[in-house]
Amino acid sequence: VPELSDHYDSFIAPVHAKSFTIAGGTQLAFLSDMQQALIDNKAKGLSLREFHADFESIKAKYGWSHKGNSMWRARVIYDTNVRSAQMAAKWQQAQLGKAQFPYLEYRIGNSRVHRKDHQSWDGLILPVEHPFWDTHYPPNGYGCKCDAYQIDDFMMEADGLGFRDAPVIERKDVTSSNGNV
Repeated sequence: VPELSDHYDSFIAPVHAKSFTIAGGTQLAFLSDMQQALIDNKAKGLSLREFHADFESIKAKYGWSHKGNSMWRARVIYDTNVRSAQMAAKWQQAQLGKAQFPYLEYRIGNSRVHRKDHQSWDGLILPVEHPFWDTHYPPNGYGCKCDAYQIDDFMMEADGLGFRDAPVIERKDVTSSNGNV
């Protein structure tokens, strides 16, 4: 579902996990065309370079402008939305498998620099149903490469893992452009 957005941090994690967004994307037709180009590109196994050609023609069609180099901007849109889609699919798998693997372990990604809050969550193990995941299931912000791995009691014991207190979650109710939270 495309979501209108003026700025890259307009939405909290749950909206990004369920929506196709582009910062500055304020026309639904524009977002729908970009989303379809990305879907078609991935379905055909094409690269970022091929997506960039579609990106250029779609932004010309709608007169959309952006900051930064065109290839950089196409990469941000490509990487962010592909990553969000992959993690949304992984979340669905976690829901289906939570009877056998009832916990998720937060893991920082392979970025050169990690956000302090992401580092503090590294290794955090909580039940799949814990409210932490409602707002902190990856990706958590621009360029986030963190992940969540599904585990069970046996895996925890075998790896010497354990529970620790969940961070305090401060929630703000945010409604997206089409009324979803």
